[in-house]
Amino acid sequence: MAQAPLYQVLSHPESEQLKAWEINQSLHYQLVLRANDQVTEFVFCKSSQDQTIEEASRLLKEGVQAVTYWHYLAKPHAILLSFSSQRLTQGSLMKELEEVLLACHLPIGFIYIGIEDRPPLTEMAIFDQALKQLKRMGILLHLLNFEGNKIDCELLARHQFTHIHLKPDLIRQAIPGSPCEKKCSSINTLY
Repeated sequence: MAQAPLYQVLSHPESEQLKAWEINQSLHYQLVLRANDQVTEFVFCKSSQDQTIEEASRLLKEGVQAVTYWHYLAKPHAILLSFSSQRLTQGSLMKELEEVLLACHLPIGFIYIGIEDRPPLTEMAIFDQALKQLKRMGILLHLLNFEGNKIDCELLARHQFTHIHLKPDLIRQAIPGSPCEKKCSSINTLY
């Protein structure tokens, strides 16, 4: 009696339901491991830049709920929630973040906020205030999509980011002696 190939399992209705469920989830997790010992440093929760304020609010609540769940199961993992600069400058999201953090009773260091893009120069003062407010709430900051331009370097000089994520294009251009190498070396001069 011949056995059915394993790849046929994927065509069953249950697998289709699982695929549909995965697509409908608002949280998409990606583990980020430390390079030296491969221990989970945090879980990256991806978001879309064109999300509405309601979607951003739901992402925030579900992310904090997931971290709280992991923390009380004695398997603590930090989470990185990424938001656009526009969402962070809106007072409603900041107020909601403050309320969620007060209700969850998590220690500092479990919630990171990643900045996906940079605001226009006209909104930079409001953005700086939002980052300071996040810091006062105990939120740790990540600078996503680092390009090494003037705005990125100014943000690094004014605020304390725990992690800097290089833009993929920047990594591909990292050839010794290239302008990209000079941009990346600018990080070292700021710290």
